[in-house]
Order: sequence, then C-alpha cells, then structure tokens
Amino acid sequence: MPANGSSQWRALNYKVMNKKNKKEYQKKWRKKNPEKMRKSSRKYYWKNPEKIREKSRKYYWEHREHRAKALKKRRRKKRLKALIYYGGNPPKCAHCGFNKIECLDIDHIDNDGKDYKKNRSGTRLINWIIKNNHPDIFQILCKNCNWLKYIKSKTKGNNKSLLSSLKRPSKSETAGHRENIHPSRESKDRG
Repeated sequence: MPANGSSQWRALNYKVMNKKNKKEYQKKWRKKNPEKMRKSSRKYYWKNPEKIREKSRKYYWEHREHRAKALKKRRRKKRLKALIYYGGNPPKCAHCGFNKIECLDIDHIDNDGKDYKKNRSGTRLINWIIKNNHPDIFQILCKNCNWLKYIKSKTKGNNKSLLSSLKRPSKSETAGHRENIHPSRESKDRG
C-alpha cells in the first residue's frame, strides 16, 4: 500500500474518487462521437470475430427467455395499436360489435387478402400496416364474422344458401360409408 501523501496514493485516490465522473465523461463522449465509436467497434470486431461471436452466443442463451417475453410483449403492443386504429378504443368488430381482443382479426375489406398473404401475415402484416401509415383497406372483424364473410364469398357464385352448403349428411346416407371404412367394427358389434 502506498504511503499517505505520496504521488502513488494521490493517483490511486484520484482513480477511485473519479471513477463515476470518468464513466459519465465516457458516456457523453460516445454520444457526441457516434461515428468514431462505430469505427472503433468495427475495428475491434474484425480483430476479434470469434470472441465477439462467442459473447453473443453466450448472451443469447443466458437471456433467451427474457428476449422471448420482450418480443411477445412488443408484438402484442403493435397488434393492439393496429386494432385500436381500425376498430376504435376499445377495439370491436365492425359487423357485430364483439370486443374481446383475443378474438379479433384484421380483415381485408375487398377480400384481396391472398395478394397480401404471399409476403405478409401475422406480425409481418401488422408491421407493414404501421410502416405504411394504416392504409384504409382493412377493418376489424371477430373470428366468427370473418369466417362467415369467407364462407359467403365462397358460396356467392352458387345458388345455394349458406345453411344448405353447411348441411350434414343424413344417417341413411352415411350408413354404408361407415361399414366400408371400418369393417373391423362390424365384427366387434356382431361378436
């Protein structure tokens, strides 16, 4: 240990006392000189690529659960933003007024969703909506109304009603069919 009053003691004392000030100074310098920081970071990376990659891998595996939770939270926030923009606050179905957020979908008004789904669905669609300043080609529908809209669009060309297209076959129509599919059931029922 250096003696009190010596230059070594003063230097040690100065380092300890000014550690906080040094950190603040470095933080300010980094903010003022982002280009220099980028340049030095790149230089360090190219000198030590394996070291950096190993640190990245280690950090990823140590924090993957936290990162997954944070990502899920961000996605929910973005989805809620889009739902509020198109469905009001609180968001609700444009057709029936149902307002459970878990059951609401973003629907393409003109049924041209297949054109968008090639590249964008789910989170990608929501990111695209936010990036393109909420275009007026979407609406909010609950899952039931969205499904009914889909079925109506499929049966529109046919002269069948919605219910007749969803009609179940009668027991007499399926009786022979069951026997052909499951011949082992017959032997169990008879024996």
